[in-house]
Amino acid sequence: MSDNAKSTAATMPPPPALRLVNPAVRDYMESLNLQRWYGGYQRIDLAEHVFNLGIGEVANIPLPEDLYALYSRFVQSDTLAPMATRYTGTMGSQETNELMAAHLNAWLGAERCDEGRVVSMDGGQNAVEVAIRAFTAPLGSAASRKQYVLLATPAYPYFSAVVAANAGMMAFLAYTSEEFTRGVEQYCNPAVGVILLNVPNNPMGYALTREQVARINRVAELHDCAVVVDGVYANYADSAEIGHALAGFDPGRTVFVDSFSKKYGLPGLRVGFAMSAEEELTYALRFIKTSESLSPSKGKLAFAGYLLRHHGDVPGLIASEVRERRRRFLERFDVGAVAGVQRIGEDHNPFYMQLDIRAVCQRSGLTDTEVQTHLADSFHVRVFPGSWVHPSPVLRAGRFSAVGRHNPHGGVPYLAPQFPAGEQIVLSPDHLERRIASLRLSFGAETRMEAAAEALTAGLQSLG
Repeated sequence: MSDNAKSTAATMPPPPALRLVNPAVRDYMESLNLQRWYGGYQRIDLAEHVFNLGIGEVANIPLPEDLYALYSRFVQSDTLAPMATRYTGTMGSQETNELMAAHLNAWLGAERCDEGRVVSMDGGQNAVEVAIRAFTAPLGSAASRKQYVLLATPAYPYFSAVVAANAGMMAFLAYTSEEFTRGVEQYCNPAVGVILLNVPNNPMGYALTREQVARINRVAELHDCAVVVDGVYANYADSAEIGHALAGFDPGRTVFVDSFSKKYGLPGLRVGFAMSAEEELTYALRFIKTSESLSPSKGKLAFAGYLLRHHGDVPGLIASEVRERRRRFLERFDVGAVAGVQRIGEDHNPFYMQLDIRAVCQRSGLTDTEVQTHLADSFHVRVFPGSWVHPSPVLRAGRFSAVGRHNPHGGVPYLAPQFPAGEQIVLSPDHLERRIASLRLSFGAETRMEAAAEALTAGLQSLG
């Protein structure tokens, strides 16, 4: 959108009813339709003759015992009815909390949490939003200068969670773990309340080393901000060292987020957790969550605990199947057969793959979103365009020079932040220049990998 178009859009009055809506939320609603990402009425049916490499959902996993049948038996048990209709209390389910704490500790390879440090959430997305609300003040607030979330893109679309928390976001580009770490070092400043990271990353597949964790710790200490680690893809990591490296994050300022969506392939349950070794941080998260819904349904939490205790092998089986699907796909998807197409990022998250299609876009004159539409309409292959994993440029009003101003006089590297009205998103100076036209592939739901790979290859070849 041109500067003139932005100016015209900014001066036009909103539709009558929308005048009541928070302007930041209203702008986001108009600039990015979330149904593109999450779907409308969602249905995964592999009989529809469409190869689904887009949706980031687990489906069609062969398991020794079908989870849906297991759930059906569970909800009909005599003990569940009185449990499901009672309050959980503010602490949630003790058994489930104990199991989640043990699960996190095993991933980190360190005794970080106990059951009292686990906060039940309505899914991982809710956990991230609660954490943002806990560690940032609303934009323009006099309460605290900590009003921004620092995150790298391409990324899972956390953007709606940031907007809903009335915080701002500072986004920089990172295609590898080293680019992420350098971005934190370069762009974190006194206006940042949360450094948000996703490990193993969606969609770029990178993880962090112990040395990179130590560098991020130093930045977080310098600017006294929280670190929120979204670990929903932990069980897909190809090495235990990935989790063990994260144990190096400062326990006094770090929150870990987890979810059942990717772990057990049951996203409709909306069960997530936020965990911290620091009691005061845990209480802050619980304080905010209880203002929303007290706690998730006790029945849901009981089922989550039941799965963790009696079917703890399922996440590993799901991850193994996803890795096998990716392997089968790569046997047939010939990157070299499409001039200029290449894989980007790292390989620590087999659930996703990101393709650089800049050359295809240049030859065809299409954007990555238009390439996605062409693949879906003409070759029946669903993928996600890279443009969906960046904040909408409609909201780009801020500059790092205003929010995190460098101090030319020595001492702390940044002067106190300024907060010009409406600067909901601040992009790093090179964000638009370095963005890569890309496609995100998911291997969570599709089973016909060979045919899907051939269809995607043919679709990209058709564009020249």
